[in-house]
Amino acid sequence: MLHLLTEEHRQKVVREYRKRVLVVLFLGLLSASVVSLVFILPTFFLSYGRYSDFQSKTKALDAELVTNEDPGSSENIKSVTTSIDALRTFNSKREIYPLISGLIEGVASGIQIKNIIFTPNEAEGMVIDLSGKADTRKNLVAFDQKLKSNALFSEIIIPLGSFAKEKNIDFSMKIIVSTTTPTQTNE
Repeated sequence: MLHLLTEEHRQKVVREYRKRVLVVLFLGLLSASVVSLVFILPTFFLSYGRYSDFQSKTKALDAELVTNEDPGSSENIKSVTTSIDALRTFNSKREIYPLISGLIEGVASGIQIKNIIFTPNEAEGMVIDLSGKADTRKNLVAFDQKLKSNALFSEIIIPLGSFAKEKNIDFSMKIIVSTTTPTQTNE
């Protein structure tokens, strides 16, 4: 039908057709951009919020690390140094190996020792914090009796809660080392 028009009208129709195609193409691109923007914007704001939250937490942790690093480290070093000095002082007065062997000799079957912490104490000499697991209450009582019969230890303290269960007992005890035992070294 386009061939039936005159040349002038045909060019006018082709120009009008191209304009309409460009307008439809522009509106299609605009609507695709708006739709994609609607779906991308929430993700962007969520990501940016998490990023700024992470940044603020990082800055706060860095500031806390700077303020706490020096005093905390020096306090820890002083504490460790004091503990080592106290242990050396105790070791110069008493041998520590008989204490360990006394603990090992007291271990009955059915007793598992998990942790042993030696704490030098000026008033009591040495305090041993011991924790472990006993198969039965009977085994725990036997362990307690063996330790109490040892002359190295002046006092054995077991919380009553350790005796509450009949089997598979997680226990802790405090052992105070006797200050007057035959294991003192002669200077």
